[in-house]
Amino acid sequence: MELDILAESVRSQIEVARTLDAIIVLGGEGRDHSRSDHAYQLHNRIERQSPLFLVLTGGQNEKQGRPAGLAESEQMRNYLLSGGVADDVIRTETVSREMLGSIVYAQPILKDLGAKRVGIITDPSYMSR
Repeated sequence: MELDILAESVRSQIEVARTLDAIIVLGGEGRDHSRSDHAYQLHNRIERQSPLFLVLTGGQNEKQGRPAGLAESEQMRNYLLSGGVADDVIRTETVSREMLGSIVYAQPILKDLGAKRVGIITDPSYMSR
């Protein structure tokens, strides 16, 4: 499986995203929805024959201001659905608590989707990890 980090300009991100089967959206975005917004913008700007799946990651983390019992990925899912992203392109991983766990727990989802090329959306401060 190939991974692409979507950290270039929006135009080049769109060009890369057109070649992807899925995008992992890492949890930990806080209340500003920056990662979800980024996923939404990419998803809605791309014209494709096949669906571009969004794999949202993140388990429960009350330290980031989420209601008890609501995983980060579920909150991102609700946010994307309210913006009009179709439910059938969203997958959630609700176990991870950190970045490496997000990647590990997303693997079975990506395998089930048959994803060969995968991008990752995160914040610039996490890119070096």
